[in-house]
Amino acid sequence: MAGHPETEKTVRNWISDHCSVLQCPACHEIDFEVNEIMVCLIDPNHVPKTPAKVALPGQGPTFQFIPLGCKKCGYVMFFSAKAVGITV
Repeated sequence: MAGHPETEKTVRNWISDHCSVLQCPACHEIDFEVNEIMVCLIDPNHVPKTPAKVALPGQGPTFQFIPLGCKKCGYVMFFSAKAVGITV
């Protein structure tokens, strides 16, 4: 996570404390890269089976997540930034 060493340290410490073995489900590698925090905007009025709507910032709830990418195969898994203790 270039440019954010404290955030990466927080993420790695949380993973170490909460995930006894973090292994890629695709290739079984154990070496992951902490990627930039992403924000998924959620439309609270979205009804399944209709075209997706995107809420603009400030117009609905958001879910922030931290992607971890497998350095071997590229598989990506996500952790809740809130659970890890990080907010954007």
